[in-house]
Amino acid sequence: DFNLGLHSGEVEKNKTMSIIGEHLRKQPKVSDTKLRIVSIPFTNNGRSYWDSYGISEGILNLYNVKQISHYYINISLITIPKREIAFSYAFGNYKYKILRPFNTEWKWVTNANASIIQGYNQLPDYGKFLFITKALKDVMVLNSLGFNAIAPQSENTIISLDAIAGLIQLWDQIIIYYDNDLPGISAAKAHSELYKIRYIHNTLGEPKDPSDYYLKYGGKKLKSMILKLVGKHG
Repeated sequence: DFNLGLHSGEVEKNKTMSIIGEHLRKQPKVSDTKLRIVSIPFTNNGRSYWDSYGISEGILNLYNVKQISHYYINISLITIPKREIAFSYAFGNYKYKILRPFNTEWKWVTNANASIIQGYNQLPDYGKFLFITKALKDVMVLNSLGFNAIAPQSENTIISLDAIAGLIQLWDQIIIYYDNDLPGISAAKAHSELYKIRYIHNTLGEPKDPSDYYLKYGGKKLKSMILKLVGKHG
């Protein structure tokens, strides 16, 4: 997990800085740089967090999600306090998203760019429904219910038209499923027009995304609602 490259002169020079790298209290900004993680087995709190969304450890393994105790931005070390939980989403080539779900200031850190489509590598070759949702957590929630899904890096990220064209050849229906708030609906409408595919969203006034809906109502109600939305707009 470390991938520290201890042969590197840059790292060797900073060897005396608290466990290979400067131990920072304030998180540095991330641009086009390397992230490295220190993973640990899922703790009870870590498993409980994902269990509340119906996401099993098998699904987490499928999508390369790990619990972490530390991570590095280049040689700068960030330690996760013991009272916290944190997770990494791995996309290869030192590209990660770091999620600290209960830390409002540092909830997300990523060096993944717009070309990385979350969940794309886990898709089967073809199928009936493919949802484009806004986050990997939602992709995993949908997977737990038997749906296939992918996600751009955010609702404002455009998936390339070449990628969409390729997916259209393999899936009977591709449906955008973003948040039911104003930014989510606006993005869904814009992407629907751009990709020439349809969109759905949770009923207004209900939880905004698949994850939050599952957390409030459970998987059975979420799946039923999705099937109704798909049928209603089909």
